[in-house]
Amino acid sequence: MKILNPLTKRLISANSKKGKFIKNYKNSMNTLIKLLKKSPVNYKIIKYRKYNDLRILIRFERNEMGQILGYYDLRRFACECEFYKYAISVSNFYSDQLEYYSFALPDDLSIWKEFNIECDNYQLIANKDLKSIENLKRINKLNKKQIAYIKKNYDILK
Repeated sequence: MKILNPLTKRLISANSKKGKFIKNYKNSMNTLIKLLKKSPVNYKIIKYRKYNDLRILIRFERNEMGQILGYYDLRRFACECEFYKYAISVSNFYSDQLEYYSFALPDDLSIWKEFNIECDNYQLIANKDLKSIENLKRINKLNKKQIAYIKKNYDILK
């Protein structure tokens, strides 16, 4: 079976090293999209092509829930589905109302070697940041369903 290498626009064997990498990238991207839909943060996902590669743009509103959890849920889910293992961050920016993150295939189609270490650090940082006095005050203003989600998924408020 052959698959299209989005970087070179050539067909390659799905069983080759590059073929497996591209397949894993696409699978992890689709899993990430499913996981983001479970979050109380309102994410919008846009798949697009730029410079011959498949990219994904993730946007969320910077409302109360987005400001508290948007970045942390994105990182947590990207680690959970191993998306960070196969993708690189190519840009991020924000406006008053929206925050954006863009990801692409790495040029050399190589796995991020420090993936597990960094993902462990992400969760520690998220828990520490969410425990800040400022965030705890903001969290306590949320509704019961939103607070229950945070309690379930982050090591705070227990």
